[in-house]
Amino acid sequence: MDIVVRMFEWFLYSTLAASAIIVLVLAVQALFRRRLGPRLSHGLWLLVLLRLLFPVFPDSPVSVFQLLPYASDAVRSIGYLISPEEAARSTGPSDFTLIPEVEGLTPIQRPKLQDSDIKLNLSADEYKTENSVTSPPPLVLRISSMVWAAGVLITALLFITTLLLVRARVKRLHRVIDPYVLHMLEDCRKKLGLRQKVQLYTGADERGPYTAGLLRPYIYVPESLCKNDAASELVHILLHELAHIRRKDAIWNAAGFAALALHWMNPLVWFAVNKMKADRELACDACVLEVLHDQDAVSYGYTVIGGLQQFTAKRKQPLANYFLGLHTPHQHKRRIQMIASYKKGAYQLSVSAVIIAAVLGVTTLTNASMDGTARESGGIQAPYTLAAGSSAWENWSDPSSFRVYNNLEKAVQMAEFPFQVPAALPAGYTFAEAQLTPKEFAGERRTQISIRFEKRIDNTIHGYFDLTAWSGSEIPLADALAELEKKEERLSEAKPVLSSEVVSLSGKDALKVTIQKHNSEMLTYLWQHAGVLYQLEGRESLSNSELLALIGAMKSPDDAKIQSYINPSLDYVSLYDSDDLKRNALLFGLEPKFPLLLAGKYKLASASFGGPANFSYPTESAEGISSHVLSTHYQSAAKSPNTADSKDALSFTLLQVKDHTILPKMAADGFASLWRIDGQMFKAPVTRIEVAGTEVFQTHPYKIDGELSPPEESDFISYFWKENEICYQIRFKASDLPVRELIEAVMKEKPIEL
Repeated sequence: MDIVVRMFEWFLYSTLAASAIIVLVLAVQALFRRRLGPRLSHGLWLLVLLRLLFPVFPDSPVSVFQLLPYASDAVRSIGYLISPEEAARSTGPSDFTLIPEVEGLTPIQRPKLQDSDIKLNLSADEYKTENSVTSPPPLVLRISSMVWAAGVLITALLFITTLLLVRARVKRLHRVIDPYVLHMLEDCRKKLGLRQKVQLYTGADERGPYTAGLLRPYIYVPESLCKNDAASELVHILLHELAHIRRKDAIWNAAGFAALALHWMNPLVWFAVNKMKADRELACDACVLEVLHDQDAVSYGYTVIGGLQQFTAKRKQPLANYFLGLHTPHQHKRRIQMIASYKKGAYQLSVSAVIIAAVLGVTTLTNASMDGTARESGGIQAPYTLAAGSSAWENWSDPSSFRVYNNLEKAVQMAEFPFQVPAALPAGYTFAEAQLTPKEFAGERRTQISIRFEKRIDNTIHGYFDLTAWSGSEIPLADALAELEKKEERLSEAKPVLSSEVVSLSGKDALKVTIQKHNSEMLTYLWQHAGVLYQLEGRESLSNSELLALIGAMKSPDDAKIQSYINPSLDYVSLYDSDDLKRNALLFGLEPKFPLLLAGKYKLASASFGGPANFSYPTESAEGISSHVLSTHYQSAAKSPNTADSKDALSFTLLQVKDHTILPKMAADGFASLWRIDGQMFKAPVTRIEVAGTEVFQTHPYKIDGELSPPEESDFISYFWKENEICYQIRFKASDLPVRELIEAVMKEKPIEL
């Protein structure tokens, strides 16, 4: 039953997509009729057949469904109307954001739906699927699937029966042995450039000439046409039927009937197949006229007219290509008009016609790209930008380096491949961080983005889960499982036990992996979507139903969701470019100094935002005090010996924090209160000095963790001063660096304008 339901869902998506292509082909034929010509006008129906018969097409940003996003949504909406579960596990972007209302899940965004939108409310019971990924399909879907499958079977049996009757009937026909007629057939075959040998049969059946046979085609001609007084008509008929064979129209016929069998429910498909047959006869006429002399075109037209008067239209062989084609007055009128107006060369393909066909092929045989398409902008996603605007500053970090972001927006921007995130999270969980590993980093094969979500109570982690996405071509799930097993073995002291089973997610195979280690059990799901491999690790924090709810809520991130996925309380935020600086400086209310080069010879090496402990021992929060410290590390731009000691001797760190209480307390106490690794405070005595007319507090040499540091560890010296609301600290390892010159250089720098 499940496989029938899946096939029926494919039929719905496929038949709606093909219907859109049928309308498009008809429009193009009407608009470019003179440029296309009969041959290519018929050839465009190949796009429809491929859409009707093939199950999978690549995603493309130039797809016609990308340009017409509501058509894409309509395709998905049919599945949602029939199966609410399908809506819950949908992974494509949409005008309406389908966020499951699951018990314990907190919606990130729920936009106001218009009257035309599809409204779904999924109960928690629909997600209680501990032992399987998908619940049984709804009754209406199962009944519809069985009706469709029965129709496919009946239609296919009718066509197969007809084919067998055609094959049986040929045994009752007589092979033509008249040398004159066979010589005529051979001349026509050579005139058309057809290398394949063709058998010619005759008989008393006066329904008209036709071609039949898929692998070994043959031509049937009534006995009345095999007489010498009908030689000119016979030449035209043989040319027409041989043109069918040359053009492989028997294959077109079979493909058309296969499409009708699968899509018998869609009346537009029946219309399209009949229209394709009519266009096929025009294309065959054009093929014949291309090899005839101009004066013979009129006689060929009379042969067609004469055939209409002589042969009956009661035909019982739908798999045959009759000389007269479809017996309708409109079709006969079209054929006569085309023959009368035909000009040599019209059967050939013009450059403009080929361009039109190529554009149609690229746009119709692809699906809308699932890359976070912005529906409000007509299906084309605009890059995410900051209100502060762009900056001309250079990036000061290696773009191929491992990166950690405290916001989803920058991770989306830098990942350089589209990925999805949950539109809703379990209660209490929030975005923690996004780790980006470019493929160039440590020789990785593909770019990886890993997002962590945490549940915190009183700043203590009470649960977390990780979502990881890998770029690149389709990665076999078996390979992904092997890599997961290696990773778990690498991280565990005892070898973990992994068991996996293939399950279904949105109609596609996925792996449900159970990992047992240290007397605990963890669930992980692996699946693919749009060329991206996903891994959801539940840890011990989430149940199977919660994991399935997360997967069902996967969506391409939109602007609102990106703005909500941010962690301003992350203890350490690396800054890799000016955009990161602006984003976080605005967030933390700091307008810092940020020189890329100090004193003309010390270059910015790295930058980060961290907690107040990075600057000094944290004080009680108060108005005008920032809880985050900007740290910038500088190194000599000159080449130096490649040793840790030499690099440290030529480097220093500049720290900045918005805090007006640090220096008054330092002046009163006579020491700097510094943070130790165990969370306790230690004291570094200070001495007042003056640099460029500004009071500066210089510490005595101290070790980074005070009494906890080993004796052999290097000493540090820090210098503190205040400008407006910002307190500055420049920290050196004891060295011969020009301290006063560097402090003055920092003082001369102006804060950046945000």
